[in-house]
Amino acid sequence: MLRVLLSLFFLSAFASSSAAQTHFHHVHLNSTDPRAAIEFYTTHLSGAKAVFDGADAVWTQASWLLFNNVKQPPPSEVVSPLFHIGWGAEDMKAEFERQIKLGTTFQTVLTDGVELFGAGTRDRNFFMYLDGPDHVTIEVQSAMHHDFMHVHLFSDNPVAAAAGLDCTPHMSDGGLGYLYVAHFASCVPNAGPFQEYKGRDESLPVASDTSTLRCVNGMLKVPAGPGLGVTIDPAFVAKGEVIR
Repeated sequence: MLRVLLSLFFLSAFASSSAAQTHFHHVHLNSTDPRAAIEFYTTHLSGAKAVFDGADAVWTQASWLLFNNVKQPPPSEVVSPLFHIGWGAEDMKAEFERQIKLGTTFQTVLTDGVELFGAGTRDRNFFMYLDGPDHVTIEVQSAMHHDFMHVHLFSDNPVAAAAGLDCTPHMSDGGLGYLYVAHFASCVPNAGPFQEYKGRDESLPVASDTSTLRCVNGMLKVPAGPGLGVTIDPAFVAKGEVIR
């Protein structure tokens, strides 16, 4: 999970007198090795080495990645509404292969969006989560470009909270979707008492050192650790075929 953002600032840039485009001015990250982090963002992703206010930084098309040198690794578990930062890719299968060749560690390997949402057209929209420097969660998803494109935050459903209503997370399909929902439910202050989790999908063998990944006495313990807090069985991964 992305737990190292320090600040987000919006900058409105007027492309014309009639239309305004809003983008992030910068994402500020804690890093135990800023130089290595900069190398990662400029080789694994579409960033360019640059200097901001006298310090080494990364320029990502319309926003900055800034780095604060720290001695202790920042926490990677869920401690704030910030989830991840994200880039696009025109050809996700080719990008997945490129990341493998670069030696990237994945929090979630290339996944068809249908597996998450349980609907849609297969082989059309993909996503994957990279384990970035200091365990920053970095999403790469299908897009018509390969630029930095979003900062993803958890929401506490402020409209429902203001109305005194419960937020009722549910997941009606298998795969790893229930883990996304479980992490979300663990963060919001108004999660309702009745939630839906279909449980583990045995077709995708995953394990956690901190959770059984099953409902026990009506409770599901959310796994801790980087990413979703689970590992995929290496033997299962070894059976996969290279996508070209």
